[in-house]
Amino acid sequence: MKKVIETMFSNPAWKLSQSLSYPNTLGSLNYNGSKVGALAVLRGRGRDFPLGEAGLEYLLKMEREGRITDAQVSLWTRPAKKGEQPKFIATEKATVVRDNVRDTPLQNGEYGPYRWITAEFKPAVSSSGRRYDPDEIF
Repeated sequence: MKKVIETMFSNPAWKLSQSLSYPNTLGSLNYNGSKVGALAVLRGRGRDFPLGEAGLEYLLKMEREGRITDAQVSLWTRPAKKGEQPKFIATEKATVVRDNVRDTPLQNGEYGPYRWITAEFKPAVSSSGRRYDPDEIF
């Protein structure tokens, strides 16, 4: 699936929208007889990614209703210059991402509720609001 998702911003066959998911981007593509759906999340100013709740829930709803057959969350770099395209980092099934972040509290943002996630599709902060450190011993 990685090879398909990584063309999201370069293949004009992808249908993209931000109307329900801003600042994330929803996309869909007919591929080999199935319909792929992806939520593209651009890296924030640091090393983590702001995953919008509305976009994730809408993507999962599309899969439940059969409007797409494969729902993915994909992570991308933020373009350094105007006119550049984001660069693909990774993708994961939306259900896996939902399960990974399920117990992490939402933060209220300018564009609605969201969670910070890592490049491994895990919560970037604990339920106490403290950043997870993968090198911590406990």
